[in-house]
Amino acid sequence: MKKIIFLGLLLISCFYVLHAQTLPANFSNIRSSSISDSQLDQIIQQMTTAGYKPGQFFELAVARGMNPSEATLVQERINKKANAMPSGSDSTNNNANNGYNGAANNYGRSYNYNSNDTLTADSTKRKAMKDSSNAKANPNQLQVYGAEIFSNSNLTFEPNLRIATPVNYIIGPDDEIVIIISGYQEYNNRFKVSPEGFISIPNVGVVYVAGLTFEEASKRIKDKLVANGYSNIRTGLTKVNITLGSIRSIRVTLIGEVKKPGTYTLPSLATVFNALYASGGPNERGSFRNIEVIRNNRVADTLDVYAFLNKGDLTRNILLADQDIIRIPTYTKRVTLKGAFKRPGIFEAAEGETLQDIINYAGGFKDEAVTSTVSDVQIAGTQRRIVDVPSTQFGTFVPQNADVLTADTIQERFENRVQIKGAIVAPGNYALQPGMTLKDLIEKARGLKEEAYLKQGFIRRLQSDYIPTAVDFNVADVLAGRTNVALQREDVVTILSNFDLRENFDVTVDGAVAKPGNIPFIDSLTLQDALLQAGGITIGADKKIEISRRLKNTNPMDKNAPISQTIEVAYDSTFFSSNSKVWLQPYDRIFVKTNPSFVLPQQAFVNGEVMYPGGYTLQTKTETATSLINRSGGLLPTANAGSAYLLRLRDNATEADRRRHLESITSNDNKQAYISNDMLSAYDKFILDLNYLRGHPGSVQDVVLKPGDVLVVNRLNNNVKVSGQVYNPSISVYEKGKSMEYYIDRAGGYAPNSKKKNTLVLYPNGEAKKVKHILFFKYTPKIEPGAEVIVPREQTKDRHRLTTGEIVAITGSVASLAAVVLAVLNYVK
Repeated sequence: MKKIIFLGLLLISCFYVLHAQTLPANFSNIRSSSISDSQLDQIIQQMTTAGYKPGQFFELAVARGMNPSEATLVQERINKKANAMPSGSDSTNNNANNGYNGAANNYGRSYNYNSNDTLTADSTKRKAMKDSSNAKANPNQLQVYGAEIFSNSNLTFEPNLRIATPVNYIIGPDDEIVIIISGYQEYNNRFKVSPEGFISIPNVGVVYVAGLTFEEASKRIKDKLVANGYSNIRTGLTKVNITLGSIRSIRVTLIGEVKKPGTYTLPSLATVFNALYASGGPNERGSFRNIEVIRNNRVADTLDVYAFLNKGDLTRNILLADQDIIRIPTYTKRVTLKGAFKRPGIFEAAEGETLQDIINYAGGFKDEAVTSTVSDVQIAGTQRRIVDVPSTQFGTFVPQNADVLTADTIQERFENRVQIKGAIVAPGNYALQPGMTLKDLIEKARGLKEEAYLKQGFIRRLQSDYIPTAVDFNVADVLAGRTNVALQREDVVTILSNFDLRENFDVTVDGAVAKPGNIPFIDSLTLQDALLQAGGITIGADKKIEISRRLKNTNPMDKNAPISQTIEVAYDSTFFSSNSKVWLQPYDRIFVKTNPSFVLPQQAFVNGEVMYPGGYTLQTKTETATSLINRSGGLLPTANAGSAYLLRLRDNATEADRRRHLESITSNDNKQAYISNDMLSAYDKFILDLNYLRGHPGSVQDVVLKPGDVLVVNRLNNNVKVSGQVYNPSISVYEKGKSMEYYIDRAGGYAPNSKKKNTLVLYPNGEAKKVKHILFFKYTPKIEPGAEVIVPREQTKDRHRLTTGEIVAITGSVASLAAVVLAVLNYVK
């Protein structure tokens, strides 16, 4: 008997060990990305076996240390699996889905709104983001201070479910109490508080805990355990740990001036801020300073949002209880701060708060604000009045409702400023000292630059009526002390530079140089200097350099008078020596001629069925297509000599087409030039008859190649295609010597609407030939492998049938005409 009892206890212990392994007590190291779909299915099954609904994963995981964001991702995956189940799925999965919705409601992820619509936290965030975007759309519209915290999607005020259970937490129905006993005796289990307010512990009895604080309930449970079989708890041999598992949900009602009034289902750890965020907070008439929490028909506490905004004080952010009512009354006093405040806006003022308190809410004055006084616009009966509040009264002045207080900005004016700019070592603003002269200012600015123009400078000075006037002075006389110029407030002194008074000239370098273009002209600039600044002469340059120079004195009345002269300079080994200097003048144009015998290697390409396709450098300016075929090793046995054609980039091709062409002929290691179908519109296509050209190389039909040409030889295609107006458009195998009519007959013959006389044959190289009719004779094109026979449609014209009205009109006109003719004949007789 003892062995049987021992084995039974052993099995029970193994069950609890396996259960603990199935659902680990520590979730802190688990990440959503590390959980596979099969593992997720196991989690759902394990939770169901352990008595949990799959929708409770979030609360279970967070309570055991998992990051809330990671737990949310896993819970969303569980929810998707539940939603993906068909309507005929088993009740376990359906309950999982429902359990998720309920658990989410209990834990602040989706708050139910007791109305015809359902309000979720996600929709609240979207609405808040929309409200925030609307506010940003009109930056000039002042906002009520405090409203932004309830429309900020990054500030959710979600209750912290990972904190230790507060000792003053009131236990209620649906709360879950976890009891873990260890040491001399071991036992652990979870108990949900019944609607009657008790938990039932096996072999211990019923313990009433509803209405007790968590501390009181824990003591009562321990006492009950000690009195019913767990006496070693008193001696310390057995330890008992009582915690709160999943928590219940409570219902809170928000009334008054709230954006979305109604009844909300929240977790029992929710605070006033949680409820305010879920409801959108106070509306445009609601108070932020006197939010009431009504419990058991009396005001349990009031919340001032400004205490949180300005001091981070959350002492009045109390835990909510079931059936609490949050009432937001209308505001009593609001004042508006405009102008040079750090945070202008509309502020709600509590009873007795002064102007200094409101300024503190606004963050104080901006750096450029006039702080000596604030202008206050008040409502006085049926009119308005202005009150100037000096800074000495900020701490005692109490604003009235609807006051508008404005702080001015310091004007951008100086009482003792003078400026100096131009050819000065240290230009800028300087303080005007009593008796200060122009020479003193120049010395303060560390003197003139070397390029300063000494003959004249000027001062921009404001007259008594603030109209500017100019005062000229000789800079050299001022520096020598021969002229004494006294300065005035807001004088602006300008010292000109010699470069400011000189016209800028260029010379142009073009032709066979590395960097052709314009070069600034300077005194004593030589031809050699200009060529070096242009990057030097290229390898393809000729020995002749031409300079075009304007003529200064031409006869404007002589239409044949020359306007420029040409200077030729020989380029040789002594060109850059000191004895060969050629001095340039402004506007000279230098042209370095290119050697006509200098030609860079240029390529043409052959693609397709040749022995060695790729790019080949042109040997002569008149190299032909047959020469390129021979150099590429000739045609392969698989080549179709009748399919060859040549592609040449058009002269009017766009820059984009030229760039794509360059890329196509330089890719693939020059094995083949890749010309895609969408590029063909930029090319001219030359049809080649290689069967003829191979026997007549160099003939008129042998195309002379140009750089970049691409010669294409297609693979032999032993088919003949018949398309168009035939009974059965199809493809037939080529048979040597068969006529066009043979292939048309194989395609079912001509259709009734076909235009036989315009039948044409399209060859692989792009050549097309039509049927010819000469007197009574018909000549059909020869069929070659890969050809296509195209039978066009007969274009029929719709005949216009006369309507009854048109027939009557025509008949009447004919009758009238006949009557006129008879009358004329009678008159003639």
